[in-house]
Amino acid sequence: PTRLRSPTYNLAATSNAFVSYARWFTNVPADTDRLSVQISRNGGATWTTYENIADSVGWNVSRFKVSDLAVLSSSMRFRFAVSDPGNNSRTRICSGWRSSFRSRRLSTAFS
Repeated sequence: PTRLRSPTYNLAATSNAFVSYARWFTNVPADTDRLSVQISRNGGATWTTYENIADSVGWNVSRFKVSDLAVLSSSMRFRFAVSDPGNNSRTRICSGWRSSFRSRRLSTAFS
């Protein structure tokens, strides 16, 4: 897979950390190729998948509260991975883009 990793974020003392990003992924014709969005709380030693996208139309914005997915730590990282099982890109188009990645700490919670 092709992977794009974030730097390490210290979110240990934060209760309202949110991540948002815009993504675009196309997989023509649709097969097992995927764009995975993942989170790590231990600097990248292990990863938990937040999204696993098979195909999408145009740009999509995704936003999530980090503590809903993992216990916050001083070693938080985020990763975008595009996979092409079978390595058959010569006959298929598998493209993914990530833009506008943001990590924010908010002083008040959203309901």
